[in-house]
Amino acid sequence: MKRIFCLITLFLAACAPTPKGPPVPIKTVYAENQGKLWECANYDASAQTCEALAKRALRRDSVAYDMTLLMPKLPGIPGRAKINVQAAFKVQGNAYCGRFNNARYRVTGVPAEVAASLAQGLRQEMVKEGEVCTRYYRNGPDGYISETTRRDGTPIDDGVGRVNFFTRAPALRPVSLF
Repeated sequence: MKRIFCLITLFLAACAPTPKGPPVPIKTVYAENQGKLWECANYDASAQTCEALAKRALRRDSVAYDMTLLMPKLPGIPGRAKINVQAAFKVQGNAYCGRFNNARYRVTGVPAEVAASLAQGLRQEMVKEGEVCTRYYRNGPDGYISETTRRDGTPIDDGVGRVNFFTRAPALRPVSLF
């Protein structure tokens, strides 16, 4: 569940590069990617797939966040869980920050009781983390490294990931849990 938490908080990758240089202001990230509605975590160019996809909209000093990821097939459970989280965050300097207390969690693709259990467990993990902040750093000419920390700047496990923006949504691939 921790890996799922990491992807939701910021599209994280266990093997992502370390952020270098100053963070790029959130409003600059959005301006540079105007018309590119889809933020892709851990893009695989050869397969044209992402581990997670988010639509994020900047509205004055807030960010509306709508993220989806696909779970790997769970043994003994029919279907494959698709997780969607919607939340709102406040832009604060070069970051956007907030809590997942009022987020909307939806799980589809598996039996209702499994979906309810996954959504409840995920909500508990996310709320337990408290307030988090995400910053972007340059990663080459057309990508970023995103970093999520707790409000006090303490790193979150696996809190760094590669992200790219696209005009069309690449396909989702199941999350790698390890």
